[in-house]
Amino acid sequence: KDFAKSEPRPSEEELRKPPQLFHRVRLLPDKSLVQQWFDSAKPCQCNRPGCTGGVMWSSRAEKHLGREGLVLQIDNSDDTVLVETSGPCDCKIWYPRLALMPVYDPDLEDTPEFNVDDVVECKMQSGWERGVVKEVLWHGTRRQGPVPYTVKLDSGSSIFVPNVNLIRSVRGA
Repeated sequence: KDFAKSEPRPSEEELRKPPQLFHRVRLLPDKSLVQQWFDSAKPCQCNRPGCTGGVMWSSRAEKHLGREGLVLQIDNSDDTVLVETSGPCDCKIWYPRLALMPVYDPDLEDTPEFNVDDVVECKMQSGWERGVVKEVLWHGTRRQGPVPYTVKLDSGSSIFVPNVNLIRSVRGA
């Protein structure tokens, strides 16, 4: 019996893990395949003036192929994902979901070191500034924001802490 002919082959969509909010992804480098997914994307259903009709292939989208980025938003109505790329630029571009693939993220293994209301110091351009943790947004693979922590500094400013190397405990606090 020829099993190859009797078993239906899984589609690309069935084989792929869906991206998760605030997780790292890589934009696939295959220009012709990604452009094909752009061309077959559903048109936008909104009635807003100025809407250009959904995702469109562009030199800007092409320029970022092969790069890594962070998923900022997922639109299930048209199967697209807003990705902020990292590298030479920090662009935010909508891509068809199939144009990206989850990548290993070492930060997913981390558990939060600080809790809400912990007194900490954050590294700023002028040096270390004291503050209080207001939100813990990363709990291993469960993420509620693009950064691990938000902190209210003693100076009154609220900041995002994008990297665990930029926050530390206050001794004796």
